[in-house]
Amino acid sequence: MKRRTRSLTTSVTVTALSLLAACGSPAAPSAAPSTAGGFPMTVSVDGGTLTFGHAPKVLVDQYEAVYPVAAGGGNRTGNVVAVTGDADQPLGAVGETLVNVPRLATFQTVSKEVIIGQRPDLVITHGFADASMSDQLAAQGIKTMIVNVCWDGYAAAHGGRVGFDAIYDDITTIGRLLGTQDYAARSVASLRRTVSTVQQKAQSLPKQSVAITAGLFSGSFFTYGQPSIANTQLETLGLTNAFSDLTKRGDSVSPEEFVSRNPGFVVLGYDPVTGSPEKSMRDAMAVPGFATMSAVRDHHVLVLSDTYLLGRAVDGLQMIYDAIAAAR
Repeated sequence: MKRRTRSLTTSVTVTALSLLAACGSPAAPSAAPSTAGGFPMTVSVDGGTLTFGHAPKVLVDQYEAVYPVAAGGGNRTGNVVAVTGDADQPLGAVGETLVNVPRLATFQTVSKEVIIGQRPDLVITHGFADASMSDQLAAQGIKTMIVNVCWDGYAAAHGGRVGFDAIYDDITTIGRLLGTQDYAARSVASLRRTVSTVQQKAQSLPKQSVAITAGLFSGSFFTYGQPSIANTQLETLGLTNAFSDLTKRGDSVSPEEFVSRNPGFVVLGYDPVTGSPEKSMRDAMAVPGFATMSAVRDHHVLVLSDTYLLGRAVDGLQMIYDAIAAAR
């Protein structure tokens, strides 16, 4: 599944680019490399490990994975060979680490042949639509790493929760693999400060339920449940996830069910590759009953790029706080 959309009558409208909602699920890293910084280096993954004899040449597949690579140090050591499907999303200050890295495509995943042709040692991705892709790449000696916030097994391996550590760990791991540990450490320290600052400010927010959805797919809302980084965003703000009973990271919710929950605030994500803020809101407003929700009537809707609900969830935390604080 892929996420799309956003848009019009909102008290706060964020038009930054983002990522897909549903991501794949091959093995994703759950810990930093086991060595102190030299090679060979072993990265722990769920159910196994990835070992590298030298700093790997990295291909970044899909824009969900772009931010942690950039924040981890990106191409500062010349080891990022290409990026696919990043839709030129805004990366903030860390975007400078990927300047001049070739972009192979801005929609979907490029072919196996194109990836192999770049001769990477490692593909860092949100997951593949073709479940056999990682096996096909492995047969060519190319390893695969899925970013934690898009790995459906992450919560089960971490006490049922996807905290901000999922992002910090990815950045740290990538920094060690690329030889940019110091840059990665600074990125993580900055993100931790942001979370602490926003959490302190959020103590004054009114307690309410909030629904976070990636938008409409096949007539249903792809909505984030308890085992998601989006749920952690709300917990950090002292708010309640209107769909915390969903046992999956994200799941399809019928329009009728979504409307019936009647949350006090709605965060509507969109896919920057195939959608837009305007299209997302337009699609949602066309759903029977959506316009009657109290959040919509009161203009308590924030539309923003999906990247702020996944890899850039710390920046998204700030955006959600700002929107809800302004809507009071």
